[in-house]
Amino acid sequence: MEIRTLLQISICKTLYLNYHYFGFQGLLRLPVIASRNLKIAKAKGKISVSGKRASVLLGFGNPGITDRRYQRAIFEVGGVN
Repeated sequence: MEIRTLLQISICKTLYLNYHYFGFQGLLRLPVIASRNLKIAKAKGKISVSGKRASVLLGFGNPGITDRRYQRAIFEVGGVN
């Protein structure tokens, strides 16, 4: 990872998402890395990630869905009703 990317990581959001979706093993592996410019709107449902550490980067680069007011990415997983 580049130094610029490392400086944009939100430790709290990264730990929250990994623990919420993957439990204690997620805290050890850290498959999801979240940017400080990421808004977590909903965190329900399940996520399946197969791969190595930092295989999913959320909120880095040019995200597809953005909040125009604050210039941040929005993460929303609603799950199955």
